[in-house]
Amino acid sequence: MKKSKMTKLISLLLALMMLASMAACTQPATDTPPAPPAGETPPAGDGEGIKSGTYEVEGVGFGGKMSVKVTIKDGKIDDIEVLKDYETPGTGKIAMKLVSDRIIEGQSTNVEAVSGATISSAGLMAMVRKALEEAGATKEQFAEEYKIARDLKPEREADIVIIGAGGTGLAAAVTAGQADASVIVLETNGVAGGNLLVSGGVYNSPEPELQGKQGIEDSPEKFMEQTLAGGDNIANPDLVRILAFNALDGLNWLKELGNVFDPEVIQAPGALHPRSHNTTAPLGSGIISTYLDHISKMDKVEILYETKGESLIEEDGRVVGVKATNYDGSELTVKANKGVIIATGGFSKNAEMVMQYKNAEKWPLLDERSVSTNMDSIRGDGIRMAQEVGADVVDMDQMQFLYLGQPRTGLLSGVFNVSAEVTVFVNQEGKRFVAEDARRDVISSAVFAQEGGMMYMLHSAESLNNPATQLNIDGIPMKELLDIGAYDWKQGETLEELAAEIGAPAENLVQTIAEYNEAVDTKNDPFGRTLLNLKMETGPFYAIPRVPALHHTMGGLRIDTMARVLDTNGEPIPGLYAGGEVTGGIHGGNRLGGNAVTDTVVFGRLAAQSAVAEE
Repeated sequence: MKKSKMTKLISLLLALMMLASMAACTQPATDTPPAPPAGETPPAGDGEGIKSGTYEVEGVGFGGKMSVKVTIKDGKIDDIEVLKDYETPGTGKIAMKLVSDRIIEGQSTNVEAVSGATISSAGLMAMVRKALEEAGATKEQFAEEYKIARDLKPEREADIVIIGAGGTGLAAAVTAGQADASVIVLETNGVAGGNLLVSGGVYNSPEPELQGKQGIEDSPEKFMEQTLAGGDNIANPDLVRILAFNALDGLNWLKELGNVFDPEVIQAPGALHPRSHNTTAPLGSGIISTYLDHISKMDKVEILYETKGESLIEEDGRVVGVKATNYDGSELTVKANKGVIIATGGFSKNAEMVMQYKNAEKWPLLDERSVSTNMDSIRGDGIRMAQEVGADVVDMDQMQFLYLGQPRTGLLSGVFNVSAEVTVFVNQEGKRFVAEDARRDVISSAVFAQEGGMMYMLHSAESLNNPATQLNIDGIPMKELLDIGAYDWKQGETLEELAAEIGAPAENLVQTIAEYNEAVDTKNDPFGRTLLNLKMETGPFYAIPRVPALHHTMGGLRIDTMARVLDTNGEPIPGLYAGGEVTGGIHGGNRLGGNAVTDTVVFGRLAAQSAVAEE
């Protein structure tokens, strides 16, 4: 499928998802859906014996239970409607739409899965097969392998070549496109968005007008100071200055593009100051939707999905392109007339790389089995490619855990409100053990020290007062989640009832909340919490289990203040730029919550501006 059609489709789907606010991803189901049949199979029959009608079936995907309605007409698959699902916003949900279209186009349940959402894809195919069997089709019918037409060329050329269509890569693509440069973006997955789609989607920046209305004092200088101090003063001050002093311009740019934020700033988990701007769409899907909408209108910008960057091409010491692999495994050479931008993210999903650079003193419990909030494709490929042409790296041992992961998967999905202001953390004994507004590494280390290495996030009716209309971070009505116990949400009308649900001594939980409420009154918390504005006095009370998950690798490629990648001698590598989590030197020893999205925008734009200006 060509860029314009693919990009417009994905942009439309993301926009519809934002309006519907029905995006989510729970823990993977215990029963993995069967894979589509492999190999050559007989084609679909002529429809004889297949009853027309509408069939509603249930199955499982990556997010758990799913239900679809399949319409059969005159022996053919006429329509597929997903009725209920908990797939990941921007990935699983879009994949199901793409796979539905492929099934209908090919009249087959043996179609290409979407890279990056294979379980969601396979789950949908299995449910459609189930509906066909209920309609009287045999297993051999609708089983012929169907592949969509693709424009697979061996050679391509553009002014700017970007490796990775996550937040940084798309910010760079839009920026370069606005400068009238031709752009080719290489994306391993079948959908764009990368880790931004599974992030909290909050953007840190001082904003005098909004913060002033809330009585919050802030400035770029304060932002810079807290970012450096929050990262143990390990980061490069010159890069942190660029982040802090260009954050507001990046925020306004996103708004000009059409992205919508909540009208008030919050303090994201681990942000250390209320300067976090929360997108109205679930997770980071709104920002990605905004980018894709603009790219769909840019004739010179093209995204090649399911196309993997393999290595950089050098000529006379200059990076002039990328060697890649097309969807079918054939080789692709993409020439870059001005520059290559690496925007492939970190390496949290590369267990070997994680263990290679592990800081055993800081994270003694980090091992190959550690869960991660990241997408599976975040494996450090961009770092490797750049190192092969002599790039230097920095802060590679600096890794961050986030305490908001699902116990089995590490994903962030499922939480109600990420603001530290509206929750209390307790261990399995029903006792507090840390300041909920502390640094991420401090909280994660404290959670690791608890029995089972887990905690419960608590909420009360003071913050969760209307579950029928209030949405969780994925855009799902809380009542729906509470009714089915999704994400292992527990609830009780009283603290005693909640204690019984989570298996904690009732007297401990009652005393813990009483002491917390007293701290709100006195503004003096024994754990040092400063966000003390909301009591927990009214039921129902709620709890959700969470664990630390590997979230961000602060180390990566060493860059300068123009986003140029530096070699081991500290000199820029001609034609090579980078931005986002693939780089190091910006966050130091601990990334503040909300700074990652700002990083993608500020340095994605900077990399594109520098590359476009290349002579």
